[in-house]
Amino acid sequence: MAVVRCAMETFLTNVWGGQYKLPLLLEWNFSYGAALPCDAFEVSFLFDAAMYPVLRDAVRFYADENGQTVFCGIVDDFEISVSDKGSVAVVHGRGLAALLLDNEAGAAQYGSASIDTVLAEYVYPFGITNVKNVANLSPRALNVESGESCWKVLEDFVWFGCGVRPRFDANGTLLLGRQEGKKHVIDAKTAVTAQTLKRRRYGVLSE
Repeated sequence: MAVVRCAMETFLTNVWGGQYKLPLLLEWNFSYGAALPCDAFEVSFLFDAAMYPVLRDAVRFYADENGQTVFCGIVDDFEISVSDKGSVAVVHGRGLAALLLDNEAGAAQYGSASIDTVLAEYVYPFGITNVKNVANLSPRALNVESGESCWKVLEDFVWFGCGVRPRFDANGTLLLGRQEGKKHVIDAKTAVTAQTLKRRRYGVLSE
């Protein structure tokens, strides 16, 4: 994988809402997907001992380029390496869908559940409050089995209701229903420096 250097602004946020601006990145990698697994990120930068408390307490990450948020997610882990090349920190994480993938829903039965009920029970409690809903989702019976993730409960309800899976945009907004996006065309006139083929051979336990 080629190393790409950038001058975008990146930030870490701790559980108390404090924000820390990361130094200039040495390398970054953002992975976006239309379904599972969710979006992911990896950033690296020169490490200073004063940064350790910031990394230790970080729970959220977001990146901004030219005034536009290009990634919003949670911090999964970080690592610090010290060698003859210097001290480098690497932070890994995933998109906000991880909050729903990592939380298990208890068994429940609803005779007539609305999207508001699903959001109130399986989305909002995990800190996801920005939702853009353009789907016409009628109330219906809903059976939640023990061991299912909160994401699966939401995904099944939305998929069977409108035929479009829920997803998050780069700003961390949960999108429900068919919504217009930007169209990017890559053809023979496009300057491409590398190509990668990825085949998915993994899934999620609840599937």
